[in-house]
Amino acid sequence: ILQFAQKQLEDPDEFISKVQLLYENKTQVSNDILFFKDGRVIERYSQPQSQGDEIIGRVWSYRDVTEQYQTREALIKEKDFAKNLIDTAQMIIMVLDTKGHIVLINAFMEQLTGYKQEAVVGKNWFEQFLPPNSQTDIRQLFREAISGSHTDGNVNTIVTSSGQLCDIKWYNKTLRDKHNDIVGILSVGLNITEQKAAEQATREATAIKDSIITTLPDLVWLKDPEGVYLACNPVFERFLGAKEAEIVGKTDYDFVDTKLADFFQKNDLEAINAGVPRSNEEWLTFADDGHRALLLTIKTPMYDDKGNLVGVLGISRDITVQKEHQQQLEYIAHYDALTSLPNRLLLTDRLHQSMVQSVRRELKVAVAYIDLDGFKEVNDNHGHDIGDQLLVTLSARMKQALREGDSIARLGGDEFVAVFTDLNDPQSSVPMLTRMLKAIAKPVTFDGLSLQVSASIGITFYPQDDDVEAAQLVLEELPGGEGDERELVVGHELEVLVGAQDEEADQVDVGVVLEQLAQVALVPARLADDLEGADFVAYHLENKVFSVVLHQRLARVARRADGVDLLADLLGDKLEGDLVFGGVGADLDLAGLQQLALALEGQRDGLGLEADHAKDDIYADLV
Repeated sequence: ILQFAQKQLEDPDEFISKVQLLYENKTQVSNDILFFKDGRVIERYSQPQSQGDEIIGRVWSYRDVTEQYQTREALIKEKDFAKNLIDTAQMIIMVLDTKGHIVLINAFMEQLTGYKQEAVVGKNWFEQFLPPNSQTDIRQLFREAISGSHTDGNVNTIVTSSGQLCDIKWYNKTLRDKHNDIVGILSVGLNITEQKAAEQATREATAIKDSIITTLPDLVWLKDPEGVYLACNPVFERFLGAKEAEIVGKTDYDFVDTKLADFFQKNDLEAINAGVPRSNEEWLTFADDGHRALLLTIKTPMYDDKGNLVGVLGISRDITVQKEHQQQLEYIAHYDALTSLPNRLLLTDRLHQSMVQSVRRELKVAVAYIDLDGFKEVNDNHGHDIGDQLLVTLSARMKQALREGDSIARLGGDEFVAVFTDLNDPQSSVPMLTRMLKAIAKPVTFDGLSLQVSASIGITFYPQDDDVEAAQLVLEELPGGEGDERELVVGHELEVLVGAQDEEADQVDVGVVLEQLAQVALVPARLADDLEGADFVAYHLENKVFSVVLHQRLARVARRADGVDLLADLLGDKLEGDLVFGGVGADLDLAGLQQLALALEGQRDGLGLEADHAKDDIYADLV
């Protein structure tokens, strides 16, 4: 037997050792398991054999228990596996008896609730873990589950040892004994606290988003890549004249005409192909009330988290009022508020364009500076409201006197600038200047009040020998000096002041004036406003500058009864040298002035000067 055992047993040395011990301890009973190399498991039983009081031997019995052993080992392994599974599962595993007393909780529930299994086994589940206000409802669910009813998916709140609330989703299975009687319930619970919080946050965010979209004054909609509507807000419903439920699943072609639907589809595709938001402005008519609005529409391609195109999001904002306000601001920035004529800024821009075109076409541009004479007296005598009405009327007249392509602007006060384009030569400006002077000199009547003013006009031409900017030509930057004392030396840059007075203005021969004054140096008209009396006359005489304004100043003095003496006192030692005007020369003394006046008498109409009806004094011819 020993030899056989040594060959067949997995551990023969242990077997031999136990046999030796048994024979040494003759009264010992032994029961053990032998494992054979071929996989068999043999149960060995040995007890002493007695005859009377004397032990005469030992009885050995062997039983093959291979199958039983393997079954038991499998059960042990299964039990260990189940225990390990229960303890390592990241979910609650709990067993309750039919009364709701706790039989078992796993390690995850211990960790979640803060209670050890030994501390809660045998205690009532409802009282131990449930908030008081939910115990009644959960007891009812337990009774249904223990009776075999389906209660999976139920969610309730449990309270941990620290007082924290956790939301658990339960799945239940009844436990039965060998007689198929229900002896308890196995409950598996998923901790969905964070999930519920996330869902709640999502619901709140969705509610806020829906609230924002619903209350937005903008049109908001979403289409799939084929142009089928997926969602929209109430303002968009007003545009199409249908509710969201009626819009979803349809396309633009179901609501608007084909031309407009094609336009919408084209813009959708442009945004999709570009892969970035695209915007456009569009006038649309709302179906609910028929009103039209200018909309700024932005269409944005939408993608999922994998980068797949899911549709196009559209948002349109009504910018009708904004656009009108913008146009008003642009109008205010470029037009005079009183007369609605272009202002200096717009005039400069138009003049610049005309200058560029004149060079390209090899033609000339004329810039005429217009000052209203006698306007201040209208304001002083009749008030600014009448003065404003006069300016509005004269502005409309001057605008009507222009050709197509010409411009008239108000610089401020009673100062205007006209631009005449496409002139072959300076003489070509004569018809326009004549019409302008006639328009200004024509009486204006307000509520029976007849008003009449005249104008002084200065004119210059472009191109010139020296480079000059448009801003310079509208008197922002005059070349040739600094401040108000700089002079315009006129040669190729012709600058002429023309006086247009009363009814005689209709007879002004501007062409003669242009020809006569072509070589005369003049000061800007605004200098005449700054210099008064003797200073003004002295400036002209010192610089040998002769102008219509000087004529007028001398004439006003000459009209007085003591005018000759006053002129003598006024001019003093300035009465020396020569003054050349229109080819007529004279010494600057009283006699010379008389001779000059006589010489110019025949040219009076050409100068636009009017004789004083009240006096025959020769100096009146200087008016």
